[in-house]
Amino acid sequence: MAGRKPKPDQIKRLEGNPGHRALKGTADAPPVEIPPCPEIVAQDPIALAMWEEQTRELLRLRLIARINAPVLAAMCIHWARWWRAAAKVRECGPLVETPTEFTRPSPWLRIADQAHDRFLRAAQEFGMTPASYSRVIAQTGGKLQRPLPFDGEEERAFDDYLNQKVH
Repeated sequence: MAGRKPKPDQIKRLEGNPGHRALKGTADAPPVEIPPCPEIVAQDPIALAMWEEQTRELLRLRLIARINAPVLAAMCIHWARWWRAAAKVRECGPLVETPTEFTRPSPWLRIADQAHDRFLRAAQEFGMTPASYSRVIAQTGGKLQRPLPFDGEEERAFDDYLNQKVH
């Protein structure tokens, strides 16, 4: 299918529905909740830190549901992979010399580039790219404003989530 991917209705609502087209009802939207952290993410400290940071922000924006766990996990894993590969590029340099004394791009550079591209693709699914972030606003009372900070109930829910044990 050519063209842009359709934006999820929740993102359109946060932007204030700039196209003024009819939106689907909320009946098809899954309940807002932080999914359990997958074990593969929990075992990687860099991926886990990204998971905790992003789930907190997505909860605040009411853009997260249990069904989002695989995409969010992939995003966090690719972030960790990019972070490690970028560190290796900084350590070893962007070019390496082969045994036959030719210079070629470091394999870590390709790993970093691929991981970064995959991270960005997953992040776009949540409206997390710089271009989409600046447009995400919540509509309350007919006035457009940024999403509100956590209230006490959401803060407690997030703390309960962080205190869970990973199976």
